Amino acid sequence: MRFRRLLLGVAVALPLALAGCKINTINSFNASPALIRVASVVPDATIGVSVDSTVSWAGVRFESVTGYKEFSADVHTFGMRVDGASADTITTQFNTAGDQNYTLVPFGSIAFPSMLMLPDIQTVPGNGQSSVRFVLVAAGVTYVDVYVTAPDVLIDNISPNISYLGYGNAGGYTSFSSGKYRIRFTSAGTKVVLYDSGVITLGAQSVSNALIYTRGSNELVNLMFLDTAGGTVIADNTLSKVKALNASPGMGNVDFMANGVGYLPRLAYPVPSIYAKIPSASTTFAFQASATPGAIIAQTVTPIAAATDSTVLLLGFPGAQTAKLFPDNNLPPATGYTRVRFINASPDAPPLDVLINDVKTITGLAASSASIYLPLAIGTYSIKFVDPVTGTISPRLVDVVFSGGVYTVYVVGPNSTMQAIYTIDR
Repeated sequence: MRFRRLLLGVAVALPLALAGCKINTINSFNASPALIRVASVVPDATIGVSVDSTVSWAGVRFESVTGYKEFSADVHTFGMRVDGASADTITTQFNTAGDQNYTLVPFGSIAFPSMLMLPDIQTVPGNGQSSVRFVLVAAGVTYVDVYVTAPDVLIDNISPNISYLGYGNAGGYTSFSSGKYRIRFTSAGTKVVLYDSGVITLGAQSVSNALIYTRGSNELVNLMFLDTAGGTVIADNTLSKVKALNASPGMGNVDFMANGVGYLPRLAYPVPSIYAKIPSASTTFAFQASATPGAIIAQTVTPIAAATDSTVLLLGFPGAQTAKLFPDNNLPPATGYTRVRFINASPDAPPLDVLINDVKTITGLAASSASIYLPLAIGTYSIKFVDPVTGTISPRLVDVVFSGGVYTVYVVGPNSTMQAIYTIDR
């Protein structure tokens, strides 16, 4: 999406140790209130935020920013919970000063919740200058390197502006002349790009607090700029990720394409591919027979969100094939757990029940559909797919070790000879 001009006076993180109570005069005992807003980058829930055990903000959606509310200049206990829940999943104390604005950032995920309090600064840089402070709050991303360059500069042989920015931390202010730039984040110490802004504009005399957060990819991140007026500018990643599976029995190798460009060649049945990075503007996903380039056998027109992961399946028997996109959720599972989903990719199977260690866990998984992601303790499992009408068990997986991470289990093949395969997505 197009990057809009940053507004003046943007939220900037400072060490909280400096944010003590303010005393206006030696005889003043009633400090002015602190003003606090919430900017949520928790991708897997709408949340509520409590202050001293009372919910002060409810229904805070992902990528949204609330208005400011007044609180006494004091030490307060802030809590985050799934919206509507009766208890907080995490609580943290912050010391707030009077006559000071703050942005409280809930981040991470419901499995790994965290909060960060960022004092908002209104100091304006010199004419023609822009100051940016980057904050890494993307669950599953430990460190990044930050590159802010002219739009046409390659990063292969240059050093980053910020090296090894750590999770839950803010870098220092970096000053730039206002104008057009390109921002890229890489996995720290490498040139593996996790985010590419394309051409954006840093406005004159602007101060920005830039949140690096996740939308659920196993690698890619997104970027949000905050301003003290309560608005946001989301600078979407120009990249997304996709993998593909040739689940069409009897079909030879196929090539996977996005917007007419080939990304995953010669996909054999039924072997899941690895992820490929594609432009986030991609909307048309297609398969062609590798032996006859240009002959599209199936396609789907489905927009994808920037900085997300997806899986596209080639489904059906040859001559009656379709393509279908499934959004992936590759957030890290909770400690000691894995997350698993199931996809019925058989061309003619009935809805199937899924038994995990002989316990029916999913009922009637229809053809060409996916289950929700299930949290399972790390361990060894048996998985059975059962026709609920006939009681026939086919197929099954025995002694499957889920050792952490995120998995997808597929049922493929004709109803008479179905098989199950699985892949780790994170």
